[in-house]
Amino acid sequence: MNTYLAQQNKASLEGDWRYIEGIRTPNEMKQAYIILPTTKIPIEFSQLFNRDDASATFSTYIKIPSCFVGQLMAIDIILMNI
Repeated sequence: MNTYLAQQNKASLEGDWRYIEGIRTPNEMKQAYIILPTTKIPIEFSQLFNRDDASATFSTYIKIPSCFVGQLMAIDIILMNI
């Protein structure tokens, strides 16, 4: 999939994401999705929470090419300094 997305120039996860401080379950995120604040990714925790030692859960919807629907997929998020 990574090769496919790279060829399609759609490998970036930058954009609008909903977030909440702390680690949450997928079900909690789904239930609260509409009311959660939105931010642009990438962003530093110090900008969201005024400190660097925070944890947060982020959620967004991504469009998946139809040829991958129903298949096992993984998203590799590479941590880097902004």
